[in-house]
Amino acid sequence: MCLLTFIPASVAPDPTALRHGAESNPHGHGFAVIAGQAIVTGHGMDSDAVIDLFARVRAQHPRGPALFHSRYATHGIRTVDNCHPFRLAGDQRTVLAHNGVLPKRVHPGPYDWRSDTRIAAEDYLPGEPFGSIDTYRGFRGLESWLGSSKLLIFTVDPAFDQQVYLFGESKGQWDNGIWYSKKKLNERIARPHKGRQRRRAPNRPQVSIPDLATTIRWIREDLGLTQAQAAAEVNFSAVHLGRFERGESKPPPDTLERIISGYRLDKAMASHLRELAGPAIMLAPPDALRRYVRAEKSLRLNLERFQARAIPAAFIDPFWNLLAHNDLFAAALPGIDDSGSISVWMFSDYSKTVVADPESEGSWTVAMLKSALGRHRSSAQAKDLVSTLTPISDARRLWAASVNVSHGRDSQCPLHAYDANHRLVSYQLSLTDGMLAHHVQLVTATPEAYSGPELV
Repeated sequence: MCLLTFIPASVAPDPTALRHGAESNPHGHGFAVIAGQAIVTGHGMDSDAVIDLFARVRAQHPRGPALFHSRYATHGIRTVDNCHPFRLAGDQRTVLAHNGVLPKRVHPGPYDWRSDTRIAAEDYLPGEPFGSIDTYRGFRGLESWLGSSKLLIFTVDPAFDQQVYLFGESKGQWDNGIWYSKKKLNERIARPHKGRQRRRAPNRPQVSIPDLATTIRWIREDLGLTQAQAAAEVNFSAVHLGRFERGESKPPPDTLERIISGYRLDKAMASHLRELAGPAIMLAPPDALRRYVRAEKSLRLNLERFQARAIPAAFIDPFWNLLAHNDLFAAALPGIDDSGSISVWMFSDYSKTVVADPESEGSWTVAMLKSALGRHRSSAQAKDLVSTLTPISDARRLWAASVNVSHGRDSQCPLHAYDANHRLVSYQLSLTDGMLAHHVQLVTATPEAYSGPELV
């Protein structure tokens, strides 16, 4: 069902990979290249002609991010009008391309010859049904609606905070610095050309405790920038940036702020870098926190009150280790007492039978843990957590898939799951402010009618 290719700024496209992808997806082709304050697009049914035109356009604008799409039709007729990318609400400043099958609400009705993605671009997504994608709520809402699909948005509209938005990144595959929407690429697509030097794929860390140097490098690579290009963005020399990325020196506070503003980092990542630049916050051992919770009668009564209101509730530490919980919480997360950690449980076989979208929840868990590990990097819990997650393949994969971090959870992003009767339900998660020097938090999961993506 299509092949979507994302080529970051200054990365050379692979025409051979594009041609092999077009062979397997022959129902139309298209591309987009960001060229300064404009987006250059092209579409056609002849793959060779479209790829040749794309190569010429990209050669003229090598520093702009680019995408290429080859279509395998599932909805809509096979015509150039249904070739990706599509303009969002007809606005030439914003285009999108997609791989997968979208939910039924955007499937074409009788006598509608458009594809599902075209309908989404023209009729559904312009209304921002999940809110702005520049907010955590809007981004996660759209990603949840997409389910297993992948979506790439390019924009030069100043109303957006970024030019590139990639949804479902972890469901695709990076190869030689280029992202493909399918993980099991044909060997012919992934094979490098002999005698040709290509940019190496980013060497991303797997499960590990974050440090400032590695994180700064990872952010730059995630932006698709060389050290020289990044130095121009932050307005200091590539030599100094290299020293910061190798951990040979530490950026002073004002220099760190130039990195944050130059890379246009969101609030969560900006806070993460500042915390990594400062001293680690020590964390009390879990056993000491559990004794504290059990000794406080008011906290135990809190759990009982939520039990009486049919709301699962638990006390956790910053790594989401369980300190105490009510019976409903244990029933909602079968097997949770075996691991003693919501974070570890999220990558267990139990979670795959309960969580409706394990991939998205796993990605959020990783983003949350990176933030907590940076803040409490010297604690014994940090080392124990990394040791526990390292053997788990899904944890390693999602850890390396994205540099993103998350501070807490947006209350407007529910957890979608199956209840004990295997009925879909959405839980509105809520976290209190920390108690005992922010080492203890109360998490509640209020059940409500299912509001997640359509599942097949």
